[in-house]
Amino acid sequence: MRVDELLTNEVIERFRLRKETPQERDTLVSLASKALCRKISYTCRNCYFDALMELVNLYKTNRILFEERMKEKRYQIARGMCMPLGFGSSRMIVYQNCTDELAIEFLSLDEKNSKYFERLPDGWKDDVAEYLDKLSGKEHIPVELTPAELDAIADMKRMLIEGMTKRAVKEHFVTFDKVGDVKVTKKYIDSLLKEASEQLKAESEKKTDDPGKDGALENGENPDQTEVD
Repeated sequence: MRVDELLTNEVIERFRLRKETPQERDTLVSLASKALCRKISYTCRNCYFDALMELVNLYKTNRILFEERMKEKRYQIARGMCMPLGFGSSRMIVYQNCTDELAIEFLSLDEKNSKYFERLPDGWKDDVAEYLDKLSGKEHIPVELTPAELDAIADMKRMLIEGMTKRAVKEHFVTFDKVGDVKVTKKYIDSLLKEASEQLKAESEKKTDDPGKDGALENGENPDQTEVD
């Protein structure tokens, strides 16, 4: 069953009424494990509908993150692990944000960090060596955005759409003390603003290329053809 088939109004209503099919239930469990990074208990009836609404929200508000989490991962840090990316770093690697790139960066700090993983590819040491070879003169691979950063970027996008200049948006956000657990600096806000601008540009180009697909989720005709195991 495809993602777009699960996230339609008809299926959502069946889950709300607890009349979903076994196939729909199994698809949701598999999808939630990947996209929400958590397991749904088959004995918790309310959990199905709650998880489905979380998926719909993630799918609508951050398709990039949704699709990133749906990718098959070669690396996976163990559940419950929360490890800093270097001594004193505020950047953390956890189960929810463990991309292959971030895992390799973490392993490059110390090969003994491999003990914190529940899944590693056979050639992980080669990946680390290649990463270290390319690292010279480059900044670290960006970590996946946190929920607080995603909220900030969403606010920035809204403000830009409403007509505020980038400078005005920046001046607004630099008055904050923190975004989540990250201390605000001008450079940090610039990076979030850049992400917001790039997302708006991508969304605009997508609508221009294919305007007929805008809002397809609500009509039950979403073009996403991702298959769920």
